Amino acid sequence: MENKSLEKLEFNIIKENLSKYAITFLGKDKCLNLLPLNSKNDIQKALHQTTEASILIFRKGNISINNFTDITEYIKFLKSSSTLSISGILALYNILKTSRELKNYFNSEEIDMSDFTNLETLFKNLYSNISIEENINSVI
Repeated sequence: MENKSLEKLEFNIIKENLSKYAITFLGKDKCLNLLPLNSKNDIQKALHQTTEASILIFRKGNISINNFTDITEYIKFLKSSSTLSISGILALYNILKTSRELKNYFNSEEIDMSDFTNLETLFKNLYSNISIEENINSVI
């Protein structure tokens, strides 16, 4: 979509308003950098995910998510066999813990999760490792 069209639609204002609802700095950044979808399939998928997320929150309530650090740089350090600083280790711990809590939230037995097929892949792709979490937690 052309910039002129986006300006007429006041897309920047919409993104700014949306970003106010984001909990994390990374979420706010994602909101502010959104681009309109242009594929009918992508739009329908996003609408189904939004609907399912609304229903899930209505049925189960909000999940508490704390702000966390972007760990992209720390992952690069790990891939190059570098040592992480304590702040890097804590950031990694926070991401692992949040990921595990999100997976547990989605996979609980309180409701039939088969109603949420459009969200299922998103939650399945979250990585968690309780062993690493416990090792970090034992030294902090």
